[in-house]
Amino acid sequence: MPGVSIYPAIIAMVWYGVPFFAIMILAALQSIPDEVYEAAVMDGAGRIRTFIHIMLPYIKRTLVLAVLLRVIWVFNSADIIYIMTNGGPGNTSHTLASYIFGTVFYTMDFGVASAAGVVMLAMLILYTVIFFSATRFNKGGEF
Repeated sequence: MPGVSIYPAIIAMVWYGVPFFAIMILAALQSIPDEVYEAAVMDGAGRIRTFIHIMLPYIKRTLVLAVLLRVIWVFNSADIIYIMTNGGPGNTSHTLASYIFGTVFYTMDFGVASAAGVVMLAMLILYTVIFFSATRFNKGGEF
């Protein structure tokens, strides 16, 4: 079935990114001062309220940056596509990065590959601008 071969590659990319998110979130959670948790307990906040009003605001910037970086890295990864599917069947699992990789190393058409690279760069810049404008923070750290 065409189009289904990309799903195992997506699952592999998600699996490949889990340690990055885990380390980033763990570091952000460890940076929250213990006094804040103590104050929440003193004020009678439960686990859900503590998560929503204390933990999320503290780790929000780290989550935004981690999502931005991971999307850019997934967009640029051609290695998993070539290892798992080699772009097939019928070139249905190619991404722009794997197309550029194949164009450079199999057909040696450097002009087309560099033009596609410029298009990919423009797409990533546009994504970054839209992402940062959508996740802009106010002075107090709120969206």
